[in-house]
Amino acid sequence: MNNLSTDETWAVTEFADAELGDLRRTQRLVELATVLAQRPSASLPEACGGDRALLQATYRCFDNAAVAPPELLQSPSDATLLRLSTVPGVVAVQDTTAVDGTAHPTTTGLGPLTHPAHRGLPVHTTLAFTPERVPLGLLAQIGNREADVYDLCLVPRPAGVEVLVRAAWDRRVVHAEQYLWAALAARPIAASLTLQVPRRGAQAARVATRTLRFGPLTLRPPRHRARERLPLMPLWAIQVLEDVPPAEAEPIAWLLLTTTVVPDVATATRCLDWYGGRWGIAVWQKILKSGCQIAARQLGTAEGLERCLVL
Repeated sequence: MNNLSTDETWAVTEFADAELGDLRRTQRLVELATVLAQRPSASLPEACGGDRALLQATYRCFDNAAVAPPELLQSPSDATLLRLSTVPGVVAVQDTTAVDGTAHPTTTGLGPLTHPAHRGLPVHTTLAFTPERVPLGLLAQIGNREADVYDLCLVPRPAGVEVLVRAAWDRRVVHAEQYLWAALAARPIAASLTLQVPRRGAQAARVATRTLRFGPLTLRPPRHRARERLPLMPLWAIQVLEDVPPAEAEPIAWLLLTTTVVPDVATATRCLDWYGGRWGIAVWQKILKSGCQIAARQLGTAEGLERCLVL
């Protein structure tokens, strides 16, 4: 494929190595990626610019059972891995959102979402960024239930790969305080940190002063999983609490758990900065929903929506 425009070369980089059982399918995939990227918020007929043959080919692609979403993902994931090899460090950020298909009741294969009256697709995505927040690409995208912290930390990891998560529950610990938040509160303040908080709606921008505590601790397995005989989980915990938040603002309170050894304030601060990279995936999710209008796609089946989601 010579003499390609910039709009086309990225699609070749991301999708030309897709193994879909037929070279024509791969070529069509590159073409569709190019066309849809030029007008991401348009409906499929509008994006195809009145080209009936292209529109029919688009619907056939999304309706083709031989084109599995994991196979579509493999090529862009491989392209991302190549970019990863050119940088010294990578933050792989994960988060879950939902594509709500409630407005299209005839779409088959959708499952329940958090609200019992809503149906759609849960989408758990892993994006790669440099520590400086430069996006490197998509690593994985799945739609099953989220793993517990225990599962995530028990999975064998290659050398140089660590886990960093924000604690959602006040878990039991093997310490005198018995629970996670109390165990951190008992530790001395290690430093005072400032953070520039941007304006949010009616809340004005502010500089937040936060106290930092960190140290090693050991989690106990969840009680409801006692039959699994899970081992104790040694981790490092990092907590930042906003000292004096404005009356109308929710205070900043993070408690992070990590497999990274955190011996000093500099390492703790670096972990906090890595966690801050999570907002990059929030931007991506907003683009997916508002910019690409993924929930508005009427493709008839959950499988077709998954293929469109990847593209």
